[in-house]
Amino acid sequence: MAGQSCPGCGNAVPEGSNFCPVCGRALGSLERPRPVAASGGGWIEFVDRSWDFFSSTKVAVVLIVTIAVASAAGTLVEQESLYQDWRPPAMYYPDRYGPLWGNVFMKLGLTHTYSSIWYVTLILLLFINLVIGSLHRLVPLHRMLTRPQIWKLPHFLQRQEVVGEADISLDEMEAKLKKRGFKMHRDRECLYGDRGRLSRYGPYIIHIGLLIVCTAAFLKAVPGWDDSKDVWIQDGQTVKVPETNFALTNHKFTMELYPNGAPARFATDASVVQNGNEVLRKTIEVNHPLTYGGWDIYQSSWREEPGTAHV
Repeated sequence: MAGQSCPGCGNAVPEGSNFCPVCGRALGSLERPRPVAASGGGWIEFVDRSWDFFSSTKVAVVLIVTIAVASAAGTLVEQESLYQDWRPPAMYYPDRYGPLWGNVFMKLGLTHTYSSIWYVTLILLLFINLVIGSLHRLVPLHRMLTRPQIWKLPHFLQRQEVVGEADISLDEMEAKLKKRGFKMHRDRECLYGDRGRLSRYGPYIIHIGLLIVCTAAFLKAVPGWDDSKDVWIQDGQTVKVPETNFALTNHKFTMELYPNGAPARFATDASVVQNGNEVLRKTIEVNHPLTYGGWDIYQSSWREEPGTAHV
């Protein structure tokens, strides 16, 4: 650095200096060096650039907005597991939204938005972004808060927004700040104090909450984690539940109506049959499912034909 001048203030820089003694500016490039190896340099470069990409706040904002729009679209289109109709999706959606839009919604996965591949991919990308972004900023923040750089050049201090001078010793200043709740550090003839340190971790508590939400949304789409089956069973009929080792028997479906004709109560007297034997029997009503073998069996809807239930 000998014979050169500071790019910030133009003053002469002493030989071997890493900081300008006048303005306190760091000398040389502050860009994080990219590691290059004799073998595998391309892979290292890819990992490094991927880290920079996913640690970007702009990427996080784009992902969050995209997921919000996709989630809103999922609330506008009836989901396959929620519509109260006996017809399969291939028959229901063209009739519900018209042949064109019904088929478009099914091909785009909007009829099962929250378990579609593209939605789960967005959740996974946001999860990666939150993890990398938090590590990228949290580690330096924690290091700065636990081991702060105490000694500063006078010229650096004089360039701060709020600067004051007082005729007081360092010991007296340290004692006064401690009384006000500051945690003090001392190095040579410099004091450093801070308080409210935990508030600096506030954004990362929000990140943890988002990570929990992303984990729940991602696990819901993992095969076998959250599964549902629809089975139509007539009165007196026994039907095996697909991909399970048990069957369900509908002994009798009952529906009670209000005077205006609206359903007041509907229930199914059902039992679980395994290896030809009845192992459990219960009346299934709204919000009162029959639970067996890790499955919750709900009364979902009914057909218009008399004596036919849908569980």
